[in-house]
Amino acid sequence: MILSKRNGLILLICSAFLLTFPTMVSPLFCQSVETLAVDFTRKTVSADGEELIRGTIYFRAPEDVVITVDAPVVQWSIFEGADLLIYYPLERRAFRFISRNRLMIPFARSFIGLVREDFGLPDAGFLLKEHRKRAGVLITVWSPPRAVRSYIGEAWIGMQKYEEQVHPLFLEFYGPKGNLLTRITYLEYREDLEPSFPGRILILQNDAEGEVRDEIRYSDHRINEDLPAEVTEFHLPADVSVEELKW
Repeated sequence: MILSKRNGLILLICSAFLLTFPTMVSPLFCQSVETLAVDFTRKTVSADGEELIRGTIYFRAPEDVVITVDAPVVQWSIFEGADLLIYYPLERRAFRFISRNRLMIPFARSFIGLVREDFGLPDAGFLLKEHRKRAGVLITVWSPPRAVRSYIGEAWIGMQKYEEQVHPLFLEFYGPKGNLLTRITYLEYREDLEPSFPGRILILQNDAEGEVRDEIRYSDHRINEDLPAEVTEFHLPADVSVEELKW
């Protein structure tokens, strides 16, 4: 089964992009995580119904990400700079989504922000506009690059310091008219892990096709352990052709 473009990309956990906060505090992961493997389940509720997805996320510093999905389809997703390769091994088909900016690849918006030292917003062309503080939560407001201003007006990031670590609490994207596009909320931090890691993420997305809600739960975190060779040495089989699509 090959999913539609929208559903196939939503399968990647979809959501909001990179996080950042002032240099006065240390980033969540960047100093201590070289590799990370974590299992996930993701439940999506939309006008199309409810969908449950299971898989594993693999990360290798500085920004290599591979996602393997076990159900409801077998799928590999490999991030290649600003592009995304999606491979269906059973169907022997592959799709490369070409993007002008990694910001526009949905999965990159929710995960890579937790492991990047500057959380990627400056690299994506965002400029820090102002700082706010509300009930102990530090909020930074970011202006988007010119290339995405037709559909993104601002990004808001909420951070809170907990003991010696700083936890992302939420990220919100607003449209040019102030309408909420995406809200991602980080919950249930695992303080028994070093560094800490959210155990649950809630995502709300609004677009022309309606509202989509996601709940992602993480389990079995493997931090700084060797990743499987099939992940680190992945090569698309030579007999598999790739269809290129713009994103």
